[in-house]
Amino acid sequence: MPAHPTILVWEGKETIRETLQLIDQRTPLELQLPPDTHFALCSHLAPADSRPESLDLDGGHELVEQAAQVGVLAALAELIVPLREANAMVHIVSPSPAIQIGFPGN
Repeated sequence: MPAHPTILVWEGKETIRETLQLIDQRTPLELQLPPDTHFALCSHLAPADSRPESLDLDGGHELVEQAAQVGVLAALAELIVPLREANAMVHIVSPSPAIQIGFPGN
């Protein structure tokens, strides 16, 4: 991921429009998520037989698809197709939950 992505603070559906614009422009970004999503993200994204206290995952749109299963992050589902079409790279970290999005060539 780039050293200085555009930082957005998650405010639900209101954040999606700006995120979609950045994806369309292939601008690297970081979505900073609410701290209270940490446990739910760990539950949804960690391997079934583990109980991690932190996440550090690399992948693509499929990580955002899994994160969108967390109730307060459901609006993330609107990003799945644009991320797939952009061949985006996704990095999810927690605690201090964040979704970092990069693009080939950046």
